[in-house]
Amino acid sequence: MDYINKLIRKTTAKQVWITLIAAAIPAAALYSMGFGLIKLNGDAVMDPLFFYNQKIFFTNLEIQGESGRISYLLLHLIDYAFISQFYKLLFYFLYLPQKSRNYVCKGFFLIPFLSALMDALENILIDFSILIFPAKIPVLGNISGYCTMLKFSGIYITFLLLMYILIRRCISFWNKTRS
Repeated sequence: MDYINKLIRKTTAKQVWITLIAAAIPAAALYSMGFGLIKLNGDAVMDPLFFYNQKIFFTNLEIQGESGRISYLLLHLIDYAFISQFYKLLFYFLYLPQKSRNYVCKGFFLIPFLSALMDALENILIDFSILIFPAKIPVLGNISGYCTMLKFSGIYITFLLLMYILIRRCISFWNKTRS
């Protein structure tokens, strides 16, 4: 909670722009597979799936092969940088329009951080499974799938809240201009 209080006190437009750029660079690297340097079988990647079970989890690790699993670890290094900035940016987008209003319960500001935690945990479980491969701990595949589902649920809820805030702001602006 102390981190969030510090984040709120330091929130400026400049800080939001810096965070946006800091999130965009690893995002570009992720979507371009390390600007084309990381060779990975895109059909056997777990991160973009909404949910998967241990069978899909371990099948995908096998499909990747040795070099694909190493590439997956490299891609996750970039993903950790992305996680550290993207969810902070979502927090800013939720918090800033509400700074002087009480449209949204303050607890909703924690949703991006919970999503970040789930995203990081998902990556850690995948990375650990890669490092011990071919040994398998079945529960890791299941837990990782649930982390992914919770990550995406948090992102979707955040975007719904952002749409709600935008609609409220538009209605408020429209009412002011009509008066």
